[in-house]
Amino acid sequence: MFLYNHLIKDKISVFGYLLSALISFHTQSKAAITATGTFTVTTSVINTCSLSVPSMNFSSYSENSVSATVDITALCTPGLTAMISFNTTPDGGGNNYKLISESGNESLISNYLLVNFKKENRNGEFMSNNTGIITATGTGNQITAGIIYGEVAGGQ
Repeated sequence: MFLYNHLIKDKISVFGYLLSALISFHTQSKAAITATGTFTVTTSVINTCSLSVPSMNFSSYSENSVSATVDITALCTPGLTAMISFNTTPDGGGNNYKLISESGNESLISNYLLVNFKKENRNGEFMSNNTGIITATGTGNQITAGIIYGEVAGGQ
């Protein structure tokens, strides 16, 4: 009652008093939650590289030479170098590997065909024993790192 009588006496409206109190409260509450300072964020990206090598599909062999190629794609951290190579010794003599039939015995010549793999195309460097290495430098986007060419010689 005192407040009401006081406001009437000074000819201040109740509405004006409440409005000024609300504005004052709002300003004070904002000031209470405002903070200043420095917020530092650091990040680091670990070097990564992922390669995709689809299946190499040769056409049916019929005593003629058949070949196939496959594109190797890489997604690597910018600046990171990917190196793709065959690190095995050819098991079919020379630069040839054995393509063995699914149910065949690899010791029987009738159960396998000899194939060689080269970097890029028919005239490329043989890929075996860490030779014919394909390299690609990462860009952060997927790129074609290189091509592997495979050939099964005719007359086998």
